[in-house]
Amino acid sequence: FSNDSTLSFSVSDTTAGSFTVRAVNASNSNVTGESGLVTVSAAAADHLVRLTAEDPITVGNDRLLQFKLEDVYGNEISNATVTFTRVRGNGTFSNGLSNISATTDGNGIAEALYTASTDLSYGSDSIDVVSGSVSSTYVMTLQAASVSYYTFVPSTDQNITAGGSVNFTITARDQYGNGVVNSGTVSISTPGSSTATVSPSSSLSFSNDSTLSFSVSDNTAGSFTVRAVNSSNSNIKGESGLVTVSPAALSYVLIRTEANNGGSEVGDLNITTDDAVTMYAAGYDQYDNYISDTDVTWSSTGTLESVSATGSKYTFSPTQAGGSGQIVATPSGSVTADQTGTITVSTGALAELRLQTADWDGGQTLGDTSITADETLTLYAVGYDADDNYIGLTSANWSLNGLSGTLSPGNPTTSVTFTPDQKGSGSLQATASSNSQVSDRTGSITVTAGTVSYVLIRDEA
Repeated sequence: FSNDSTLSFSVSDTTAGSFTVRAVNASNSNVTGESGLVTVSAAAADHLVRLTAEDPITVGNDRLLQFKLEDVYGNEISNATVTFTRVRGNGTFSNGLSNISATTDGNGIAEALYTASTDLSYGSDSIDVVSGSVSSTYVMTLQAASVSYYTFVPSTDQNITAGGSVNFTITARDQYGNGVVNSGTVSISTPGSSTATVSPSSSLSFSNDSTLSFSVSDNTAGSFTVRAVNSSNSNIKGESGLVTVSPAALSYVLIRTEANNGGSEVGDLNITTDDAVTMYAAGYDQYDNYISDTDVTWSSTGTLESVSATGSKYTFSPTQAGGSGQIVATPSGSVTADQTGTITVSTGALAELRLQTADWDGGQTLGDTSITADETLTLYAVGYDADDNYIGLTSANWSLNGLSGTLSPGNPTTSVTFTPDQKGSGSLQATASSNSQVSDRTGSITVTAGTVSYVLIRDEA
């Protein structure tokens, strides 16, 4: 006290809280005094302390962001407004917006629930945290979610010719469409084609990448898609657009029984002159894909009657029996030709009957003639088809028209001998046994008296 009744001093503190100031006599502790309560409040806000680690975050995931507001001495500042604002990315706070305000609690902590961006191309989400003039920035690196599906490039429908290929790149993507680096394995299949080939293999690994590449080729015309399925989870998959394979260049033709690749190849045939066989030149590429019916030059071989025509189809209607050979279809250029099996042509059905004086092909028919009653007349029933091809002796039923005499042998027979027994005039007729619509008649036969064989004496002239 320095020979005084009073003394003065000051008390300071940097820690928020409450205390009293006590004075105790150094010689007698019973002599004391105590001040009123001294309350120390936090100073002005000085900085924000990040309580949430800046770890990488999976796209679309939630994270609770916590910051503590302190004065320069580290005292928590409660009941202060802190604003969180996303400045990079497309994530949102729990209110669905890009910013949200929170009030610090009794420990000076403000928090906000944030949902990370869904687009990995941002690289990271950046959030500014501000309270008055105090600010901080929170950055979290974005990482892809797990693989959800695969996409193909090219993604559109593709057109190739047989023997060609399509180069594909598939990308593993998460549910938001971000490429996902992974080492998963996929199985590649080609629904719609049993002949397509995947190169280098139908089982491929991403090998710590988000993409992998391969090619698909096919020699068979048609359409198919390419499908990638995760080997561990069949629900993870992707599919290309439609791949359409068209035939390659014309390589050869086949002669078929029907148009548009129908029917079968024309093999050995036994036909008659009544038949007509239509055949088609079907064009194929080197992989045996049908292209279309193709214009060719038609010709024949062997003893088959001559054929000379052009076009994609030809109807063979033979008129000459007895021939045998092949019909040839010859395309232009270096395209390989084709020929039928052996075609053998026989006579058609009986269409004409001729009464001839001899039984060979083209023998003379009997026109008007005269014989005596002493003579006999032998005739042959010779058959021909509709194209005048010789069939041969034909069984027939013979009759006399206006003549008197005998026919031998009896019906039916292929030939008869007519023996007249009196003068007269008429004809012979023969009707085919197999077809009553086919018949022939001789010319007029006149029978005159034979030489005198005997005389009779009569009472009148």
